[in-house]
Amino acid sequence: MAGPEPPGQGAHPGAPAAYELVPASTDERVAGEQVLDWVWQARILGDKGFIGADWQQGYRETRGLDILTPARTHQRTNRSVGFPQWLHRLRERIEGAFHEVRNTGRYLEHRPCKTVRGLITHVASKMTSHALKLLLRRQAGIDVRTFTVAP
Repeated sequence: MAGPEPPGQGAHPGAPAAYELVPASTDERVAGEQVLDWVWQARILGDKGFIGADWQQGYRETRGLDILTPARTHQRTNRSVGFPQWLHRLRERIEGAFHEVRNTGRYLEHRPCKTVRGLITHVASKMTSHALKLLLRRQAGIDVRTFTVAP
């Protein structure tokens, strides 16, 4: 689950506003709810595990969140014809941001941490490094791979 805002409306696309580190076997909705406790007045993109009109309406009313999910195969929706394509493009951008975070520094999978504190420190440093790369690229026009300034 990720919550990038459209440009000019808060967080920059590609910059995670909040995240939760959980085991692969964890129920996504439980982890998602923990992340949503930190987010207000935003558009949230979730996968099909976050479908649920009543659940989404609760977050819309209490936190001002617009939770967007792809429709199930035979689910009826009142969305526009172009919505699935728009949602697919947005999901690709988010996956690109996840890929960029994953490729920041050393791979988490290839550097086993011996303690929970070590794991948390490693993940926090990756997220900080990613945020710094975005800041340098967007605010100063610096390509962090070559440390050259864009014309």
